[in-house]
Amino acid sequence: MDYAQRELATAFRHLGVAGGIPQGAEPMVFNPLTARAIATRDLGLPTLRWRGVHEQADLATLSDLKGPVRIITADGQVSYLDSVTDIVWSGQELLVEALPGDAEEIIILVAKSRDTETGKDVVWFAEPIAVDSADTLETVQPAPLSDKMVETAHSISARIVATMSGQTRGLYWVSVTVSDEQLYFSHLGFGPSPAGLLTAYTQRCSQSVVHARAFLGLPVDITLTSPGAAAVVKPEGEEADLALVLSVPETDAVHVATTHSDGAGEDLWLVVATGPTVEDAARRVTAAVSSFYGVPRPDQTPHPPQ
Repeated sequence: MDYAQRELATAFRHLGVAGGIPQGAEPMVFNPLTARAIATRDLGLPTLRWRGVHEQADLATLSDLKGPVRIITADGQVSYLDSVTDIVWSGQELLVEALPGDAEEIIILVAKSRDTETGKDVVWFAEPIAVDSADTLETVQPAPLSDKMVETAHSISARIVATMSGQTRGLYWVSVTVSDEQLYFSHLGFGPSPAGLLTAYTQRCSQSVVHARAFLGLPVDITLTSPGAAAVVKPEGEEADLALVLSVPETDAVHVATTHSDGAGEDLWLVVATGPTVEDAARRVTAAVSSFYGVPRPDQTPHPPQ
C-alpha cells in the first residue's frame, strides 16, 4: 500500500469505517475514450483535437495530429510525446490529443456530497491545481487563472461529473487543458489523485479526507488555507539529506512510493512547501528539491504557470 492509499484508508478509519477504504470508494480513472465521447457527443464540451486508437491499424489515422501529443491509456496512464510517430502500440486502447505549444494542465477537484439543509446532492470546488507532469509531477495551488477561467473550468467539471458520477458521492478530479485563454476538457477520475497530494498542506481538509467525508454523505470543507507547491522527485545514488531539505521554511518531504514491488526500485518523494504566495512556495520547493542528490536540478523544479 503506497502513501496515497494509506492516507485514504486513515481518513475512512477516522470516520469510523472499519477496514479502511470501503467498497466503491477506491480511486479510479474513467475510461478516457468513453468520457471523451460523452463530453463531445452528449454535452458539447470543448476539447482539443483528438483520435481514439482501438487497434494498431488506427495509428495510421493520426497523421493530422501535428506536433506534441498527450497519450492517455484506457487505465488512465498519461504520457507525452513529441510526435504521433513516436507512439508504440502496446495493445491498449489510447486517446491521443494534439497539444498546442502553450498548453497547460489544470486539475479541478469536485466534491459531491449531501447538503445538510436540503438533503440533496451538491458539489463543491477546490481551488484549481496547475500541473506539469511532462517529466516529473509538479503542482501549484491555486493555479493562476482569471475569475472567468475558473468559472468556465467549474462549468466544464460540474457537467461531466454530473453525467459520469451517477449516484456515487465522493471526490472527483477533472483534467482541463488551458491554451490561448481557452479551456478544454481532457479526462477525469474518482477519488484522490497524485496531483492533489499537496492538498494535505494547502487545504483545511486534504483530498483524502474530503473524499471520505463526501463518499459517506458528510459535510465537506474544501477551503484553501495556504498557497502551496509540490514536486515528486526520484533521488539517485544516495539517500536524501532530509535535514537539509527540511531546513527550508514551511517545507516537508514524504516518502510516497517505491517503484518496484520488491522494494529494490527507485524511491519517490513528495517535496511540498507553502508560503504567502504561490511564487514563494515554488521557490521554497526549488530550494528543497535541489537538496536531493542527482535530480531534479534547481532549474527543473516547479514554477507558477505564466
